[in-house]
Amino acid sequence: MRLSQHRFFTFIPLAAAVLVLGGFAFMHLHLKASLPAADATVKHAPSQIVLIFSAHPEAALSRVQLMGPDSATVATGQPAAGADSLSLAIPVTGKLAEGRYTVRWRAAGRDGHPATGDFAFTVGGSGGGNAAASAAVSRDHSAD
Repeated sequence: MRLSQHRFFTFIPLAAAVLVLGGFAFMHLHLKASLPAADATVKHAPSQIVLIFSAHPEAALSRVQLMGPDSATVATGQPAAGADSLSLAIPVTGKLAEGRYTVRWRAAGRDGHPATGDFAFTVGGSGGGNAAASAAVSRDHSAD
């Protein structure tokens, strides 16, 4: 019986460590949604890009690059805290003509662990029209 108790008391700290360390993995941020949404077509060029994460992003540790249809970099402002604690807002200061744009982002949460990704959207054509409609179709980026 004593050996069984020993195994039980050895198992408890091990199980607790797995749960605690596993919890830290869930704290790492990943992109949940964006505005414009990934693969969306919008009628009008957005004045900002909003990235919505699974955890609180640190604006000072985040970088966003917007690439135009010709692969040239489009001017943007610095990422800033968005409307809620899970989002970043990036002002678009350059002109956006019709075409497909790629957003490349790198962000880190409070734990300092970086995450990166990219997605594309299209300006012009027979797009969904406004940003609110685009947000409704935004998808989970976590598999990206």
